[in-house]
Amino acid sequence: MAAVRTALFSRQQPGGVFTVDDLGEHGGNIWFVGSDVSGAEDGAGFGKNPDAPFATLDYAIGKCTANNHDVIYLLPSHSETKSATGSLWAADVAGIHIRGLGRGADRPTFTFSHTGAATTITAASVTLENVVFVAGIDSVTAPLTISGADWTLKDVEFRDTTDIEFVKGPTTTADADRGHVDGFLYRGYKDGNACTIGISLVGCDGCIVENSVFYGEFSTACIDFTTTSCHNVTVRNCTFYNDNVALTKNILDSATSSTWQVHDCFDGKGGYSFSGGSAATVASDDVSGLTTIVGAVTSTQTSDLNGKIGTDAEMNDISLYDLLVGAGPTTAPSAAAAGDDVSLYEVTRHIQEDLLGTASATTTDSINGKLGTDAQMADRSLYDLLVGDGPTTAISGAALTTDVSLYEGVAYLQDSVLGTSTDTTTDTIWGVLGTDAQYADRSLYDLLVGDGPTTAIAGAALTTDVSLYEGLAYLQDDVIGTSTATTTDTIWGVLGTDAELADRSLYDLLVGDGPVTAPTGAAPGNDVSLYEVVRKVYDNQAGSCFWVTKAFTHTAVVSTAADVTGTSSGALVIEEVILDNSQTAMDSAGDGADIDLSVTNATHAISAVFATLDGDGLVTNATFSGTNGDLTTFYPVVLESGKKVQIAAGDENFTSNGEMQVHIRFRRMSTAATVSAA
Repeated sequence: MAAVRTALFSRQQPGGVFTVDDLGEHGGNIWFVGSDVSGAEDGAGFGKNPDAPFATLDYAIGKCTANNHDVIYLLPSHSETKSATGSLWAADVAGIHIRGLGRGADRPTFTFSHTGAATTITAASVTLENVVFVAGIDSVTAPLTISGADWTLKDVEFRDTTDIEFVKGPTTTADADRGHVDGFLYRGYKDGNACTIGISLVGCDGCIVENSVFYGEFSTACIDFTTTSCHNVTVRNCTFYNDNVALTKNILDSATSSTWQVHDCFDGKGGYSFSGGSAATVASDDVSGLTTIVGAVTSTQTSDLNGKIGTDAEMNDISLYDLLVGAGPTTAPSAAAAGDDVSLYEVTRHIQEDLLGTASATTTDSINGKLGTDAQMADRSLYDLLVGDGPTTAISGAALTTDVSLYEGVAYLQDSVLGTSTDTTTDTIWGVLGTDAQYADRSLYDLLVGDGPTTAIAGAALTTDVSLYEGLAYLQDDVIGTSTATTTDTIWGVLGTDAELADRSLYDLLVGDGPVTAPTGAAPGNDVSLYEVVRKVYDNQAGSCFWVTKAFTHTAVVSTAADVTGTSSGALVIEEVILDNSQTAMDSAGDGADIDLSVTNATHAISAVFATLDGDGLVTNATFSGTNGDLTTFYPVVLESGKKVQIAAGDENFTSNGEMQVHIRFRRMSTAATVSAA
């Protein structure tokens, strides 16, 4: 049977007691601090056993290993006091958990008896839990400053006493992102005058403050976004009692432009819940006014909702649903036209009985009378007359005039105006358009879209007695022309023939594949195309690269610098250097001379030399790349506008007669910046 695995494990820390631990709680070393334990000492052999703990927290922090999940236990009744300016302790080891043991008055306590006494959390991922900060003198300015990210304050209390207060509680810097405050208690002095802020968040992003209580006199705010805007801050399930003022100084964005939200919180000064944030003004969640708005079911006035709907007596104990959808009123009111003191029910009944009328109406006083009675309609609906079977007896056509129906007018249009396809006169539309014979049995669709005329007509410029077909043929043949046009008399000739365009469309040239052979760039001028100008701009744009090559005989590389390039126009970045030596090895008089490449920059040039090749490596037929690590030293450098690149022998002149080529790749920092070989 396989062993059951748990989160527990046994160990004995060297010098400590044998323990069975929860791996989730104690991933690293465990240290104990207890000033109240007899014999406690900051030194070797202490701190690993609660019976022989360290005396101070700061010493224990110094024994921790960064990011090792070490835990420091502050034993019950442990206390430390700072009576001078400076730090009582500094949590400067990442990933540690400082956990106080004990409840109530037995919790570990830090007392600040000097206005400049302080503590700090500077490392990341530090948790401080179940400790008490006590003001031992009035106006302690910075009892806890947090600058490490991913910090946690769990069940931490700040305590003022009568006329002895902290100026601020915990204060962050802009580096202290993703903080978590849970179970924080600021037990202030509500008649005091020194305290300004309970928690001061400075440029702190992604923080959560929850399950906390603030009580006292906070002249600025219980929680303040100070100096630098904070973002994505959430405050929830907290209680505030700021005796200075209700609501407006619970949470304050002094820095402005912060993004934050508060919900499920209570203001003890005002006696109400509140919510809000940067997207909506913080306001109370008071719902006590709803009773006044709704009113009672016996209300006799329209200042409340029940009064507007109607009392029990007026509604006859029938719901709005019954009146609108269900059983209806117990006594139906008579019909009445819309007017003062006339209900919707009365108006609806008026529409039904007086305006719509009945199917047997014999006058035109109602809609049914205007449409026609059952007898007049011959039991045919409007749908039948307009879409379906039509009238039982068709009526002859007549031109529309007095006492002529729409049906008669439509019949007239069909028979007398449209005519038939065999009409031989122009008295009807068929006659005007042309008979079957004239159209050679071709429809207008055929002539416009389909087969076209049986005999094509030659083109002619549009004028009197020239048809649209002839005009279109003229446009096709004489104006547009063909793709083989050799003159500019037609549009094809103006655009270019198939041969000139290399079988590429204007779309290809402007959007698609481009020309078959791309011309090089050129500045605007006579006989210069738009493509050449655009190519010129593209090739010289900021960020584009180009190479410059300069050849030197070995004897030209001497200790006096020689120009590799001319003067640059605009700033350029030197990204790569390649030295290509000929079949002759480079030799100097004393052997071992170096080759140095430098820039003549006037400013920002800590060292003008940006590439060096040790002379011992200048062998026959060799290539050396800066970015490939072949050179002794190489780093990219900016060649300033108006400057040049030079080459020189580092120690002594070269004497051999071979040739070396210097290739340099430049990247433009500004448009049109360039340089050429010297």
